[in-house]
Amino acid sequence: MHSMHLSSLLNANLIKLGVQEDNIESICKMLLEDFYDSYIFPEPKQSVLRKLMEREDQEPTSFSTGFAIPHIHLDNFDDTIIGIAVPEVPISSVNGPIRIVFMVISGVVQSNLYLHVLQSIVKISRNKDYFDHLLSCGKAHDFIKLIEGGDYSVKKNLS
Repeated sequence: MHSMHLSSLLNANLIKLGVQEDNIESICKMLLEDFYDSYIFPEPKQSVLRKLMEREDQEPTSFSTGFAIPHIHLDNFDDTIIGIAVPEVPISSVNGPIRIVFMVISGVVQSNLYLHVLQSIVKISRNKDYFDHLLSCGKAHDFIKLIEGGDYSVKKNLS
C-alpha cells in the first residue's frame, strides 16, 4: 500500500487566499481557470464546471465546520488535483458560512486516493484550532507548510 502526505498533492499556484468571490460556483470557475492552465483535461472547462454544479445541486458539499468540498470524478483522467480558496468574506450556505473551499477533481481510476483526500480534508475541518491557523495564513506556501505539519497522510489504495 502506497501512502503519501496530503501536502504532496497541493500546488501553491492552486491555493487562493483572500478571494473576492462570494459563491461556490464563482470559486469553482476561478479555480478551474488555474487548473486548465496547469493540467490537460479530457473535456472542456464549461463541462467540468457544469458537472461540479450539478453535483452541488444534488447534494451540497458544505459542512457546518466552515468548509466546502466541491468534487467530481472524470472519465479518461488519471490524476487528482486539489484547489483551495479562502474567501475574504465567508460564503453563505445551507450548512452555515463557508470559510475554506477545497475543490477536488479526480479520475475514476483514482477513486481510492480521492476518498482518502476527502477524509483528510474532513479531518482538517474537525480541528478548530488547526482550521483557524489555516485561515490566518497569508501565503499559499505557508498554507502548505501548515498542512505538512499535520497528520494527513493519504493512501493510493484502500486497505
